[in-house]
Amino acid sequence: MDPDSELELTNSLVPAFVLTGGASLPTENELSRDSLVAVTAKGLEARIILPEAALIRDLLSSGRHLPVYEVAARIQVPLGVGRALLTQLCDEELIVARPPIPKATQADRALLARIRAGLQEQLGA
Repeated sequence: MDPDSELELTNSLVPAFVLTGGASLPTENELSRDSLVAVTAKGLEARIILPEAALIRDLLSSGRHLPVYEVAARIQVPLGVGRALLTQLCDEELIVARPPIPKATQADRALLARIRAGLQEQLGA
């Protein structure tokens, strides 16, 4: 191997801690696999060195919030590596994260029945 050649960071033989710049555990920002992340204005303007971090920025640049697991899958890294990368970007305020949208609770059937009856009365059905 030529010593002047650049290390291919997306090679499967490269340890995960190299991809994350040595980060392994979440710091102040703990992201679940379902946390939603989006890029910040600072993140759009920042000079990013890690290729995976640049991929994340490009992926999120549309303004959409994506779950952590989807970001990891799209940049083709294991979920743990994706979480570590996203946590690092969150710590640097290049992305923001928010909790996942909670699942809806069961609807109140009595309320739905009253709404249905009211609509039927209004529409003459």
